[in-house]
Amino acid sequence: RAETTGSDGRAHIGGLSPGRSLDMELQLASLPDLNLRPAQPGVAVMLRPGQTLDVPVPLRPTGEIEAQVIVQHGDTEQAVSGVEVMLKDSQGRTVATARSDFEGQVYFEGIILGAYRLTAQEASATIAVVLSEQAPLARGGVLTIQR
Repeated sequence: RAETTGSDGRAHIGGLSPGRSLDMELQLASLPDLNLRPAQPGVAVMLRPGQTLDVPVPLRPTGEIEAQVIVQHGDTEQAVSGVEVMLKDSQGRTVATARSDFEGQVYFEGIILGAYRLTAQEASATIAVVLSEQAPLARGGVLTIQR
């Protein structure tokens, strides 16, 4: 069920059955800043009879990344759909994937601030992206596939 927090960001949720695992998550649309996201997507808790439990939900700023995938045939460039694009962190781990849409656009949202690389399997190069509090939106990168 949904509960609303007070001005201090706290909610008292009563009437929960002890001894059962409960899943709790923050409703993202309720946040005043859509770039704030919980550090974890949700939390599972289990109450004992008579227990009062504080469940902190730390928020952190996030950003968005937009890019385009094109195919280059000689001197001709064309946006291409359906290409899987990977977002990799500084250690090379894939943190998110997206497929290009009918205009070749890919979009990643809710990305933790930091340094990343965008790559596609057939792309000739990767795109370096840095998200920061001063620049939470990165756009305009183009991944080129040579064919």
